[in-house]
Amino acid sequence: MRYLVTGATGKAGRHVVRELLARGASVRVLTRDPERAAGLPAGVEVAVGDLTAPATLEDALDGITGLHLLTTGGDDYATLRTGPEIVELAEKAGVRRVSVLWNGQSGPVEEAVTASGLEWTILQPVDFMGNTLGWAAPIREAGEVREPFGDVPNAVVDEADVGAVAAEALTGDGHAGMVYAVTGPEALTPRQRLAAVAAA
Repeated sequence: MRYLVTGATGKAGRHVVRELLARGASVRVLTRDPERAAGLPAGVEVAVGDLTAPATLEDALDGITGLHLLTTGGDDYATLRTGPEIVELAEKAGVRRVSVLWNGQSGPVEEAVTASGLEWTILQPVDFMGNTLGWAAPIREAGEVREPFGDVPNAVVDEADVGAVAAEALTGDGHAGMVYAVTGPEALTPRQRLAAVAAA
């Protein structure tokens, strides 16, 4: 079994790669910039391609049985409009399973995947814990954090947990056709999270 991971140089993608390798899988990653893949573990195959240009994906999909797929692409991380083309190429290449990392709204990728013959699983993380690092500069510069909805709880999830769920969806049984809300262990408001950071 060989797996292609898109977004492998991103926050959750690196963890998908590590989890698949830990399960003994063969892993290929898709990147627009091979230099960004330099920090990935040894043994990972790097393929150059762009989700916004599906014609560049044919070689990357060759021999792939499982695909971890993003729903955004390009430098602006815009919602991909190329879902139908990507799914068509994946099916033609013999891909059987796909995990889809939702970006907060359903779009062309989710629509194409769920209408396909692929064994799909959609992962809906609430928010990544790593995004809290965005608070570092304002704390250093102004001693404050500005967040909307300061009293609305949210169960942010560690990116490593998202990677573990994606790897299980791709390698385990019983996940086809499922939509998983992936959350952390506790719902906290931004105010509570900031208090925890301050205490630490």
